[in-house]
Amino acid sequence: ELQDPLFGEIMRDPGVLSSGFIVDRHTVLHEDGRLKFSTCPWSKVDLQPQVYPLVALKTKLKEFKTGRLNAMITAAKSLLESGNPVAEFDDLMVAAESFLDDLGDATYIHEARKLAEIHLAATRLPNRKCPPQEVAKIYERIHRTLGPHEISSFEDEVKSMEAGVHLALAQGHTDEARLWCEACENVRRVCKVPLAVSSMWLDLVTWLLDQSPSVPQHEAVHAIVQAHETRRRLSLGTVRIPCHVCGCYIGRIENNPFGQWICDCPTHVGNNRLYRSETLYGCATTKVCDWGLCR
Repeated sequence: ELQDPLFGEIMRDPGVLSSGFIVDRHTVLHEDGRLKFSTCPWSKVDLQPQVYPLVALKTKLKEFKTGRLNAMITAAKSLLESGNPVAEFDDLMVAAESFLDDLGDATYIHEARKLAEIHLAATRLPNRKCPPQEVAKIYERIHRTLGPHEISSFEDEVKSMEAGVHLALAQGHTDEARLWCEACENVRRVCKVPLAVSSMWLDLVTWLLDQSPSVPQHEAVHAIVQAHETRRRLSLGTVRIPCHVCGCYIGRIENNPFGQWICDCPTHVGNNRLYRSETLYGCATTKVCDWGLCR
């Protein structure tokens, strides 16, 4: 009853043709709403262009998918708790994600959170790794149903994402570090968690500059510009790197990213036009202000 008669898969949006046959509107309609064929595949009669929605059947379909999704979540949780999830665990998670996509994770927020928490627990198992954007998606789903008493522990949990940047840099994986920076930026924007996003970008910039010339110059420039754009979008001011001369901060990227940094500290003595290679390390007691308020 819930299967698409054309492909044998579970329907997403059931409707009825003018010939009386039930089909999946997602299957038989083009993106612009036009019917893909002019005659009925079964009765061969000419069809009207409309495919009428079946509200009662769609409600039944959602109830079926919700029940199946919850069964998948329960089964996946049991496999995870066994301590050694087999291949079926990954298959269950893929199927559950497919059902959740059909239902809408922004609507079925509690089911989305249960699935996200299982994903999160799975990432902590040995030899399992989750891409940064998937981690961001997990935290965004959990955030939707947080109660006031859960916010503090949630923020502490999310801050573990910062370690992903440092671990990637320690292993020399700059592309992965960049993905972690972008994921942290997304979580900060959606979940309002005070992640030190700009400091992460600065860590990446400093690492790239420190490795120069072993790192291609275009990669260093890309990271510098990305850091600058991140701070601009977050209204945090300009990129700031510790000045090795006075311990304050180097600011402003000039039009030419290959150019020089300028120290904007009024106490700086001498020529304030410094090359990038001279601004890697500052006073050991200085720290970049994530809000861009320091001088």
